[in-house]
Amino acid sequence: MPRLYVEAMGCTLNRAETWMLAEAMRTSGYEIVPRPEDADVILFGTCVVIQRTEQVAMNALMRFLALGKEVIVSGCLPAARPELLDGLPVRRITPSQLPEAHRILGLSRPVLDSVPRLDSLAVGIPIADGCLGACSYCITKVARPRLRSYRPELIVENVKRALAMGYREIRLTAPDTAAYGTDIGSSLPELLEMVAGLEGDFMVRVGMMNPNTASRIWDDLMEVYSHPRVFKFLHLPVQSGDDRVLRDMRRGYIVQEFEELVRDFRSRHEGLLSTDVIVGYPTEDEEAFRNTVELVERVRPDILNITRFSRRPGTPAWRLKPLPSQELKRRSRLLTELHRRISLENNSRFVGRRMRVLVLEEGKGGTVLARAPSYRPVVLDAAPLGRWVEAEIVDYSFVYLRGRRVAD
Repeated sequence: MPRLYVEAMGCTLNRAETWMLAEAMRTSGYEIVPRPEDADVILFGTCVVIQRTEQVAMNALMRFLALGKEVIVSGCLPAARPELLDGLPVRRITPSQLPEAHRILGLSRPVLDSVPRLDSLAVGIPIADGCLGACSYCITKVARPRLRSYRPELIVENVKRALAMGYREIRLTAPDTAAYGTDIGSSLPELLEMVAGLEGDFMVRVGMMNPNTASRIWDDLMEVYSHPRVFKFLHLPVQSGDDRVLRDMRRGYIVQEFEELVRDFRSRHEGLLSTDVIVGYPTEDEEAFRNTVELVERVRPDILNITRFSRRPGTPAWRLKPLPSQELKRRSRLLTELHRRISLENNSRFVGRRMRVLVLEEGKGGTVLARAPSYRPVVLDAAPLGRWVEAEIVDYSFVYLRGRRVAD
């Protein structure tokens, strides 16, 4: 029996695809082992979203090749940066090849029908590849150039398999979940209603969606978000608080439209807002950056993912002159400090409240991590995994709430 080592980088989608491919290999006769040194074959799911992650991926790949193992490189690197693999003794599986990967690798089971067996109560279920956007900075668009939504029947069957395997959190994932179904006559609200309507004790987390695609399905989406099995978690990347920069980025919306979606979400649900910001886009001057700071102050997101602009080959923004690295660091530091303050203020208002939480992960020092229906993380001293428990919030950090279990 050939032995397989698996390593995955990057986003929820890429990790999910890597482990689905690993599961298809496992059911075809491979044994998964915990160390690359013990493997005959290494499956490496790569990410190249920024220059730093690309370098991390290449460094890891060289270490794997130095072991003298057969290496399969999947994820975005072989699709977006194939020239980096030229001359290297590796096999390549690009995202667009996943539906046929079982034939390419001689496996007995299709990858997209495979739900991985993870040491976790949460699992990512891909619903689509590609998106409808044309963002000027995005190398993911190079790797995944067109929207390809998976059939609702396939997704629902994969969720059923996941629930039968004991998973309690289903993470629907795609480069832009709100674009789902546009190419096949379906939609994210329709899919979400089908998934949430399945029998079982579980919760669904919907992954990242862009404001311009989310706005097209907004009312239907907010209605299905009311389902008790749907986490009230909204990941809505804004990327900039300046309309001119958004236009340069080719994002397809203005700041006001983003803010209107956020206000409406909060008026309907007590949820958790996550957004993303790119600092130092080449056309972001000081005024544009201040506009982003002011937007963050107004919107007060619970999660703010801050990325310094990184020039990526094959994208329109590759031709633009980048800002000095010290300026990127300054802007990133200012936003990080602002968001830390906002997060502390946001979390402080929950002290003394009771909430029902789903225990999903073991934490450090004997603690466990649970999630409220809003997806807000709550750390408890002890509680059985996979169970709903009642918790009183007694403290907080800028990342999580600290809870004390009380009688149900």
